[in-house]
Amino acid sequence: LEQAGDMKSGEVVMVTGAAGGTGIFAVQLAKLAGNRVVGTCGSDDKVAMLKKLGCDRAINYKTEDVEAVLKAEFPDGIDLVFEGVGGEMLEICKRCLQPNSGRLVVMGYTSHYSKQDSMQSEEAKLVHLKGKGQIRGFLLK
Repeated sequence: LEQAGDMKSGEVVMVTGAAGGTGIFAVQLAKLAGNRVVGTCGSDDKVAMLKKLGCDRAINYKTEDVEAVLKAEFPDGIDLVFEGVGGEMLEICKRCLQPNSGRLVVMGYTSHYSKQDSMQSEEAKLVHLKGKGQIRGFLLK
């Protein structure tokens, strides 16, 4: 978050897969840095856990429309996204990124790890970003 994402205090930081091990760590780092934190997860129990960790907005992607929530509650866009899911979640993050200074840090593709030959098509999606936002990344294995 700090190095690849150039995280600053006072930003809106989104963490996908926020209830996983890496996501929990990212949520805590972003909160400690003085940011508003949005996290995505896949159950109401995980939403409750993220709120206890200090997540300002936890979104259950199975019961809420992530893109609609982000556009309604963060109309200026997300400053920094820590993204490890890939697929449609990556596309949502790109569309909701702050267009002039947003940063998207890709650190994994959990939605595609079990699929053969799908990473090449996912990598091609990374080059398409509107505005002056930036995509940076690394993969955790």
